[in-house]
Amino acid sequence: MKLTEQQRQENLLLEERCQSQEEQVVKLTTKLQKLWDKYQKAQQEMVDLQHFNQQEREDMLSMIRDLRQTLKLKALIMESFVPMKEIQNTQERAVWDAEEDEWRVLRPSLA
Repeated sequence: MKLTEQQRQENLLLEERCQSQEEQVVKLTTKLQKLWDKYQKAQQEMVDLQHFNQQEREDMLSMIRDLRQTLKLKALIMESFVPMKEIQNTQERAVWDAEEDEWRVLRPSLA
């Protein structure tokens, strides 16, 4: 009888250990799933940011191309219709206004 009582106690201890380990496995699995979800979300955010940055880069390159094209057209018009001396005089009088974010042409001096 003592042997069976001892076996029962050992069985109870083993069952308790097994239950606590199963609970621990469930907790760790839940925690792992939460971490995996956070990781997946972070990965998706990173991909979204990369797409956004790529689109911004392409938009800026397109804007640069358009500005270069416009600048070349204006240069061609000036070279074709405005005398070079007049262009040089205007460039010498041109001043950048940082507050207004534009060029200003000073009036020629009468001296």
